[in-house]
Amino acid sequence: MSPDDDAQFIRTCADRQAIADADATSAHRALRAVGRELWLGLHRLGFTGGRVLVQGDGAEALLNLGPPTEPGIATISATVGPPGHRPATRERSTSGGFGLYDAVISVLPHADVQLHTRHALGNRTSMHAELALLAIANARPGGLVAVLANHHTMDATSELPRLAIETLADLVGAVRLPSGALRPRMTGTDAVTDLLLFSRRAANQPSRSRDFLQSPDVPIDGDTVPVNTYFQRTPDHVLGSVGALHLPGQPPPLTVTGHPQYLAAELRAVLAEIADLAQQDGLIAPPPQVYDSMTVHAIHHRLKSPHARPAHETTSPEDSRRRFEPPAPDAGI
Repeated sequence: MSPDDDAQFIRTCADRQAIADADATSAHRALRAVGRELWLGLHRLGFTGGRVLVQGDGAEALLNLGPPTEPGIATISATVGPPGHRPATRERSTSGGFGLYDAVISVLPHADVQLHTRHALGNRTSMHAELALLAIANARPGGLVAVLANHHTMDATSELPRLAIETLADLVGAVRLPSGALRPRMTGTDAVTDLLLFSRRAANQPSRSRDFLQSPDVPIDGDTVPVNTYFQRTPDHVLGSVGALHLPGQPPPLTVTGHPQYLAAELRAVLAEIADLAQQDGLIAPPPQVYDSMTVHAIHHRLKSPHARPAHETTSPEDSRRRFEPPAPDAGI
């Protein structure tokens, strides 16, 4: 085996270990803090309550439900609205469907895992673009969509995945979180993640999206790193100082050095600014009344699936069976 093969093997093993560690470690605490600010941010963007869909590892945290008893990917349909004001929702299939939800939140798989092989990076970027499209497709026209994705969704050199997203939705704003924000001090989960906010467009409606298609190279710490034009134009939407790591045999990974302990306060400020700018530019209509919190009024459907396993591992039918969980009582967000 050549030195290049040895290096590739080591990077592949590191990727697998980082994914396994992330699957076994909950980001519940960080996502719970993110969720409180995110729901208020969606409210300021015009979400006054309704049927919502929350997906991903940490969906329970985003709805302020108890921590999951075991790891996995959750899909939860719920009614969310201001405290004491349960919104009226039309009868819909509990199994969901495209174009049904007033708001959709999706935490994409392994968004914060620091991958080292081009193959794994490319696969994740493609998968995240496809899952972002699915999240947007689940929202009704005019509905809001929040996607927590790896930064390559915005920064990948090819603009084709972002162009596909832009055909369905307008980017209202985005926030770049600090490295390691979701799982502080855990090796291998310090990749940069972005919170992307979209508004689903109605058919034949012209785009009013913020510009996010291109990601030209910019000089950072003696290297060149592709950075999306959105963040080049709104550097205050990056919650920390941007840097680049110097690693042999691979492109320099982007880093954002911030203060995870201040994540909630900083996120609240940037989301408020995004809402203010979107209202000023006519991208969204402000809510008729602003509340200081949102509440889960009902859980309609909960589905739990195990994390995907590497191809060399086997999964028994019992392990792969999806489990339905009973509805939970009302919970504040």
